[in-house]
Amino acid sequence: MQCIAFLSAALTALSVGVSGLALPVNEGYAEPCEYTAIKQNQSSILGYQLAGIADSPRDNDQTCNELKNTASARTYADSGLDLPNIQRPVCSASSSNTDAVAALPYIVNANTKVFTSQITSAIPASNQEGFAYLCDNIRFKQLSAFYLDDNTIVGATCDRGGPEAAISPQPFVSLAPPPADQVLKNYNVAASRQFAWNWCAKAKDTNELESYCSMAGQADFKQKLNSLQLDPETVHGIACSQQRVPNAQTLATKVKDAQSDQFATVVRNMSNAPGWRSTICGYLSCAEMDKVGLDGDRVWNKVCQ
Repeated sequence: MQCIAFLSAALTALSVGVSGLALPVNEGYAEPCEYTAIKQNQSSILGYQLAGIADSPRDNDQTCNELKNTASARTYADSGLDLPNIQRPVCSASSSNTDAVAALPYIVNANTKVFTSQITSAIPASNQEGFAYLCDNIRFKQLSAFYLDDNTIVGATCDRGGPEAAISPQPFVSLAPPPADQVLKNYNVAASRQFAWNWCAKAKDTNELESYCSMAGQADFKQKLNSLQLDPETVHGIACSQQRVPNAQTLATKVKDAQSDQFATVVRNMSNAPGWRSTICGYLSCAEMDKVGLDGDRVWNKVCQ
């Protein structure tokens, strides 16, 4: 292998976006480097997922305590996650109102930020031609099917595309059906793998892991996962396959693989333009993807082979 080094078109002021979800206003911190920003947003995603699966405010309180100076907290930090951003959705005064349905818009918002940082880092910053190609060829309808804010993502690529970049009218036209059900399933499975490994790493011992396995098989828990756009069978399978609580190295490796698969699934399927894969693969840089925590070779193989 040689590697070269869901939503309407316009958002309202209230950020009403994917499938009618009211997306939260940006909580706003100064933009750090892309890798750090990605880790902060991935940590927020985990925090809202943990809040979303809680049965009661007492569950949130317990999780909040587990995220403070415990083995699981250290595992999260050592794997590259940002503890304050995990803690915020779980430990805030409003966490008792954050069920799975309420958590989803925040997850969509953070997922969009993650993907925006990843796609704008996957091509060297100096390659305006590559970004102009993205600007002109990403299909809004294809992208929004993944529960991502298409307007934000396309806008970011256009901003980097120089004076030649212009949004084609074609993305607003339904030129083809949305991505196939199996493609969306692959995306959700990758997201579910990330959650499942992170969740298992929170367990204090193997006894608690066994309780996670039992919990993941219950109908009400599966419904919460569905509401979070996660695949219950994937979460159940991973939770029940653990022989020990994942350490930081295992967690980082498993999550990196899943994040790379999730990113690759979107990139491969976010356009139906003729020649999309062969063209975009000429712009992707494995080295640049590695810098933001992806496995560049893994992404390139899944998109381009």
